[in-house]
Amino acid sequence: MTLLLRTFGAVYLERDGTPLGGAHSQRRRLGLLAYLASADGAVITRAKLIALLWPESDEASGRHSLSQLLYALRHDLGNQAISIDSETARLDPAMLPSDVHAFCAALREGKLEEAVELYRGDFLDGFHVDDAPELDRWIDEERARHRAACARALERLGETASKAGDKHRAVEWWRRRVTLDPTDGRATARLMQALADVGDREGALRTARVYEALIREELEAEPDSGVIELVERLRRGASPAQGLARVPNAAAVARPPAPEVVHEERSVTAPAARRPSRRTPWIWAIAGGMAGIAALVLFAMAQNRGGARVGGPFAAATGVTVVIGDLQGPDTVLALAVREALNAELQNTRGVILTSDLGIRELKTLMRLSHNSALQQGQLLALATRAGAHVAIEGSVLPVSNGAVIALALLDPSTGRPMRTFSARPVDAASLLADVGRMGRSIGAAITQTSRDSAVRPLPAVTTASLPALKSYALARQLAAAGKRAESIAPAERAVTHDSTFALAHYFLGDVLWFIDQQTHSEAHLTKAYELIATVPPREQLVIRARYEQLVRDRPDTALVYWELLHDASPGDVLAYEGRAWALRALGRHEEAAASADSAMQLDPAAVAPNTNNVMYSLLGVGDTLGAMAVSQRVAARNPDAALEARFYTALFRGDTAGSVRLAHSTEGIPHRHFRQHEAYLTAGNLTAARIALDSLLPHDRMAYVPNALLSQGLMELTLGGDRGAARRYAQQALDWVRRRDLSPPAVGRLAERIAHLAALAGDDATVRATTALVRERDRGRQLRTYVLTLRTLDAASAFVRGQYGEAARRAEIARHGVYFSRSLATIVRLEADARRAAGEIAIADSLDRLVETHQIVDGNFQTWAMLKAAGALRARGRPQIASTR
Repeated sequence: MTLLLRTFGAVYLERDGTPLGGAHSQRRRLGLLAYLASADGAVITRAKLIALLWPESDEASGRHSLSQLLYALRHDLGNQAISIDSETARLDPAMLPSDVHAFCAALREGKLEEAVELYRGDFLDGFHVDDAPELDRWIDEERARHRAACARALERLGETASKAGDKHRAVEWWRRRVTLDPTDGRATARLMQALADVGDREGALRTARVYEALIREELEAEPDSGVIELVERLRRGASPAQGLARVPNAAAVARPPAPEVVHEERSVTAPAARRPSRRTPWIWAIAGGMAGIAALVLFAMAQNRGGARVGGPFAAATGVTVVIGDLQGPDTVLALAVREALNAELQNTRGVILTSDLGIRELKTLMRLSHNSALQQGQLLALATRAGAHVAIEGSVLPVSNGAVIALALLDPSTGRPMRTFSARPVDAASLLADVGRMGRSIGAAITQTSRDSAVRPLPAVTTASLPALKSYALARQLAAAGKRAESIAPAERAVTHDSTFALAHYFLGDVLWFIDQQTHSEAHLTKAYELIATVPPREQLVIRARYEQLVRDRPDTALVYWELLHDASPGDVLAYEGRAWALRALGRHEEAAASADSAMQLDPAAVAPNTNNVMYSLLGVGDTLGAMAVSQRVAARNPDAALEARFYTALFRGDTAGSVRLAHSTEGIPHRHFRQHEAYLTAGNLTAARIALDSLLPHDRMAYVPNALLSQGLMELTLGGDRGAARRYAQQALDWVRRRDLSPPAVGRLAERIAHLAALAGDDATVRATTALVRERDRGRQLRTYVLTLRTLDAASAFVRGQYGEAARRAEIARHGVYFSRSLATIVRLEADARRAAGEIAIADSLDRLVETHQIVDGNFQTWAMLKAAGALRARGRPQIASTR
């Protein structure tokens, strides 16, 4: 049995990794343990402890209270953990380890990475003991001291990584440094520099935008002129390094005094300070008028409480379908945040099935309404009827002073009559979220006709007590739902800045950043979400675990287990099907992946992306072009590019080079048009036209099309008798592209295998070795599944380029027995075939080539397979063949 005291972030005792509740979570008990742990084994007088924890008590009662608490602790933790006498107490760090003791020890010993990993949040974050002002002052001092120590450690790590040329690691350290204090202009500038160094200028500019918004909106100050100048240099394309010296430390940025905090007796946690509103008088006049209307609405609602019952015929075995309309109110972001909190509560209510927001978005588009305008009741009821919903929810959120008036009504879509009404009058931000949580649980109980959960829960299912964090998170989700992933990052980062323990915001960021190839940043947020997993409901726990296992730990098999658990717990959950598809593709189970992604689209027609791609490429991977065409036609109205994509790759699959060229020219999408044209010209053997198309593609350097196009060009140059020098240059260009990008392990793996294959055929030992070094560097000794498989292929390429063809063939044969997401098995089989042909085993080589060209090797990367098939077909027509490297 191992006990550990956690003090960074949430404070709690854990046994064997599991947080302890009950008496172990009492605040004075935890406060005493944290104080003793911070003493680093020193002896503390009882008088000092009494003054900290019971300052208002007389000496006798204070000593009695302390003795009782010490006795209880020694009974629970063991007598050896805390040694006491009549005047002193001492905690033995060896008997009760703590993260604060380990953190300080690691700093003293210069183990900076170990120290910052222990710092999972502010010291005793959000911790407070009533009637103990001296303890609060001590906590504030320790919190500032530890935060500053962590900041210095992160800065040293960032500087060290930069000097060592480890640019991606430098980004990680400086990003974590900025998270400690997003208003620090100098740290922000260093992060911008690090991002620019890895080629992510857009990320650097986005960092500046978040910094500027925080300075202007939260501190009501002007952004540092040095950061603004750095932004201008980046926009002009100049090097940002020269601007760093002019950026002062954030200590120079004045912070306005915090306004008075308003408390409510029923609040579980103290609300955050609220800065004075800057609304103009006319807004407040409207709000005041609407507040009067709200009072009448609430009165009318109160008269209807005895109206129609919820449930009854609606309480079907499969669950009650509910559509949540837009909430009315002058503060649209506040209304959006309340709706997000309500949506999260009902999402976690067993027996409730929420409809997709797609219908609302489509209806607004048809009516030519802005996305910020709210649907009226008649429109909401028509939408609910078309969706087959049993209940529609409408309401309003009206800001009043520091709080709001919230009114919600459950409507019967068939009659429009209110079935039940709910209202709340929170007085501040903290009580607003708590009230929304209670309203959500009451609505869920009413809809499903279950008894209400009367347990006191301080947070709604969105798991944040910060209203600014929730508002930013709601905006981020709204942007992502509209397909604006890149634009959703800034508000999501503001959410975790407002509340660093907001697990779902960290998960959201990790997921979105993975899609736009910011793996290091994605891993950091998913890891943070995983550390905070105990703060979220069971459904979200499964989701976070699944994505963490697949995207951070590279374990799709474990991820699949969690997606299956989510599916079993909630068979209608669209995310369970989408997640299963990702995991199944990574495991090479393409037909199952296609079925799962297709089920997601059937359940929620809004889930077009990424499910369309998962269906299409899974079906193409097994050669089912008819199935891919059928799916693309089904989603053509919402995703017209999918139909063209399916037709284009079907033409390639069937060897219709003329048709593929015609289809490649029929789209105006850029860079897709150039990429398809390039592929089409290569498969037709027209190297001149392909080079022109490649030149048009190269300016779109951020797109993963670029390295794949370079490698395909190099392969065809060799196949059609081009010189090895050109092929080497293409392989080196692709490797340089990968170096500059913060890609996921599967993206690095599939590109590395293609680079090594081309370099080996071109006799470029240096590029093969450099690719191997890059993969080892990205793995950082973690032995991730993808990198282990990739290195086996690189070993085969290394043997090939050294002329050890038998060894190369043996290693390639071993390497192809394993898959990861979108891995091109055909590339490895072709490497084995080339090795056997160079070794004189012509018959075996020809049989392997036929396996590739007849699609008997199921390939997770259809585009690469199409290139390899075309190269084989051109070679079979009597074109020049690839010679050995000797």
